[in-house]
Amino acid sequence: MGITGMSGPDEPLAEPAHDSVDAAWVDDMALLQDVARDVYSVVCNRQELRNKRLCRNSALSRHISLTTLTSTGQKTCDSQLRALTTQTFSLLIRNAADVSTTL
Repeated sequence: MGITGMSGPDEPLAEPAHDSVDAAWVDDMALLQDVARDVYSVVCNRQELRNKRLCRNSALSRHISLTTLTSTGQKTCDSQLRALTTQTFSLLIRNAADVSTTL
């Protein structure tokens, strides 16, 4: 077996002891996905509004293309989504570890 708690190549993976724990975990993951989508939407909408306001209020708005601001905003949204995804997966891993210790 090698490492404690790890299955070897000829050993089957451990099945969850309780379907209710499995169902609760799936519900939690669905909720996390919904939250991540909502946060991403809010962040991007705020960034888009900010970009439009900057363009409108700027004395140099004639020289600044809205596409440049939108591109910058999209990069900001993408980096924030990456950070959020990393946090979500960290939480998923922690929850999976908690579930495995309770089983």
